Amino acid sequence: MPLNQAGTAHTEFQAPEVGTHPLIAIYNGDMNFAGSESGTVIQRVNAGVTKTTLTSTPNPSALGQSVTLTANVTAIPPAGGIPVGTVTFTVDSTVLAAVSVGYRGVATTTTSSLTAGTHTLGASFQDSFRYTTSSAALVTQQVNP
Repeated sequence: MPLNQAGTAHTEFQAPEVGTHPLIAIYNGDMNFAGSESGTVIQRVNAGVTKTTLTSTPNPSALGQSVTLTANVTAIPPAGGIPVGTVTFTVDSTVLAAVSVGYRGVATTTTSSLTAGTHTLGASFQDSFRYTTSSAALVTQQVNP
């Protein structure tokens, strides 16, 4: 980067991976000034915070009818991008399925095995490194006989 009239340089770059990263500025010098190196600055990159929402359709449903659970996972600014990872869907606190989040931040699963009555549906997002875990608000599913 060239220096401006104030003798400073500026650059922007995509944040590196989650973790701590040492940053150093090096001036190579010119015919008037000797080169120099800054001290090390430690830049911490945190995992992006996520939000997961859950819907079920149709709701209410009939006994034996297929119900589709859809989880939408989004990154909350300043985090960006589409979180990748896995959504674990539950019915009455029992795991129904673990599904990879697609390129649009959506994971879906379908079941037709819900018994008549009221069920509590859940969805939790997990990523191994770049984004935080998040859980959707529970959804009540009514299955009519």
